[in-house]
Amino acid sequence: MGDPQDIVSVLIAIIAIIVSKEVAYLLGPYAAIIVLACAGASLALSGTEDDLNYGRAIIYIGVRVMLAIVLTVAIAELLENVIPWAKPRYTLVPLAFAIGWIKDYGGVMGWFGSVINRFVNRRVDGGPQ
Repeated sequence: MGDPQDIVSVLIAIIAIIVSKEVAYLLGPYAAIIVLACAGASLALSGTEDDLNYGRAIIYIGVRVMLAIVLTVAIAELLENVIPWAKPRYTLVPLAFAIGWIKDYGGVMGWFGSVINRFVNRRVDGGPQ
């Protein structure tokens, strides 16, 4: 018995039935990102107290899916450079879900900005590197 298949492999196999194998290898990871970002955004949307109409809910999910498409592959590649055993094929699954699930992007941007600020200040002040 081989290793269990990840969601990317399953989506590649499904897409390969519809189109060619080469196209499936290109589209499979992005299909996984879209599915997982939709799942995360739906989970985030279900936990809000706001009454959103159908159009605003689609925009809410669509923005998170587009953000996941743009950021997931880049973050997965960067993560592999920091942690060599973290292969992008496996890290993009939780990353896409997490990007879709984030409710407060302002808080995330503030935290990320403070991390960059501390890093830059350490470099400028000549502190430990």
